[in-house]
Amino acid sequence: MKQYLRILFACNLLVLLSSCGPRWSETDKGDYNIVDNKGGKTLGYSSHSGVTLLEKNGYAFKDLNKNGEIDNKYTKANMNIKAIVILTELKYTLVELNSFFD
Repeated sequence: MKQYLRILFACNLLVLLSSCGPRWSETDKGDYNIVDNKGGKTLGYSSHSGVTLLEKNGYAFKDLNKNGEIDNKYTKANMNIKAIVILTELKYTLVELNSFFD
């Protein structure tokens, strides 16, 4: 029985430790980098853009607004580029419109 419990404990510890590490890898392609989130989205970003990566639950996320936090729609890995562009354009349009009323 003690041997069984030791093996069970060792297996659980191995599973726990293997799930704690990063689940992503990064490949430098020269002008851009590819980030492969195992079981998640593949990301790409320009190495000259100043964009950094954030990690949460072992997965990598792009910090597009460069505030160091996973906090909004721009950081989520599941958004496509078209949605990000539309939201960014809308944001700047609202800022421009607001300046007329100041």
